[in-house]
Amino acid sequence: LLKPETFSELFTPQTIIPKSSFYPTSQLTNPNWTTYAMGWFQHDYKGRATYFHTGSLSGLVAIIAMVPENNFGIYVFSNLDHAELRHAIMYKAIDLYIDEDNSRDWNKEVLELYGGIRKKQEARRKNMIAQRVQNTKPSLPMNQYAGRYRDDLYGDIVISFKENELDLSFTSSINGVLNHWHYDTFEVTWPEKHLKSNLIVFQLNQKGEVSGLTLYGTTFVKIK
Repeated sequence: LLKPETFSELFTPQTIIPKSSFYPTSQLTNPNWTTYAMGWFQHDYKGRATYFHTGSLSGLVAIIAMVPENNFGIYVFSNLDHAELRHAIMYKAIDLYIDEDNSRDWNKEVLELYGGIRKKQEARRKNMIAQRVQNTKPSLPMNQYAGRYRDDLYGDIVISFKENELDLSFTSSINGVLNHWHYDTFEVTWPEKHLKSNLIVFQLNQKGEVSGLTLYGTTFVKIK
């Protein structure tokens, strides 16, 4: 059912990933190369090709890693959302298996790394709030912001108006609620705690009608 050449193809690099776009832990491992195969993040660690991937569900996280050269694999489960301790356990296990090096405090380093990331996120949030213009109103009645918006890469965003509230559906599995921020900008909040709120900016055409919106730096055109 699984031929050696098929298994090999799964781990053949398909995309080169810039270090800046790789997992934050690359700041600690300092890899010479970072790639992505068919469902596997790849990089060199201690001179060996190392393949891994995380998994996250509501209330659960996991990480799996393999070092083929050493016939080593590890799978870590956690019952806490985005518990990045999983990275520390993974690298510690690799250290111990490859060269029995138990000197590096991965727990401390990973905690400081992700703690710093959270502080930057909090600072950006405070800056966003500081720039909010108070006592403004949307240009149009709330129901006129509803509709289907499309981007060729991301797909469709559907905004619905019901019970005097704007709801957002994105990629059929991500749903959020829109609250007025200022002018024609709304803040979308997600039910998943690990997802940070985002600002959506609506654009109006010369007729004063909604023509599109911007989210994640991408413009979605209103199609209906």
